[in-house]
Amino acid sequence: MKRNALGVFVSLTVLCALFFSGCATKQVSSEQSSALDALSARIAEAEAMGAVDCAPKELARAKAFLDHAWHEVAEHGDDAAPYLKTAEVAIDK
Repeated sequence: MKRNALGVFVSLTVLCALFFSGCATKQVSSEQSSALDALSARIAEAEAMGAVDCAPKELARAKAFLDHAWHEVAEHGDDAAPYLKTAEVAIDK
């Protein structure tokens, strides 16, 4: 009986470890984080300069792609460069 209980305990422990490791988020590198923070600062600067009134579509597009870049980096560890480039183009308009 003890042997069976130990087997069940070990099996459940391994199963829980595998389950929770799949739900973990990836670490954001300092390079990616600084690029995302720099773009976030540019967006904030554009808002302060009146982009909400002058270019609301471009501002919304830049914010959306910045959020998408953060998501891709944090959840999947992917390169955020394509999303950052699109956001930079939008904020430069």
